[in-house]
Amino acid sequence: MIVEAYAPLGSFGTSGGRDWKDNVLEDKVIKELSEKYEKTPAQIVLNWGLKRNYVVLPKTVNKGRLGENIASGNFEMSVEDQDKITALNKNLRCFDMKTWESQNYLPIFA
Repeated sequence: MIVEAYAPLGSFGTSGGRDWKDNVLEDKVIKELSEKYEKTPAQIVLNWGLKRNYVVLPKTVNKGRLGENIASGNFEMSVEDQDKITALNKNLRCFDMKTWESQNYLPIFA
């Protein structure tokens, strides 16, 4: 089974996204690791997902961020630092699939 990290950086301001109080890119741990590895917070989060063998699908129309997203797998974080990110788990979903329940064309609702 392959796990997909759909909207791995969150989905702020979209109809499918929830109103989050906490933005992972603003988290203290993520910011500290960003400084330590001289990477953007997004690169830290994406790298963590890649190292967990997730298929990460960040969305962007910004060419600069696209390059950063692609380069997010080009560095190694220590296992200890990866564990710090794992410990941030809040058991939340970015998307509640009930949002699309009325969409008959989605196989999960067929």
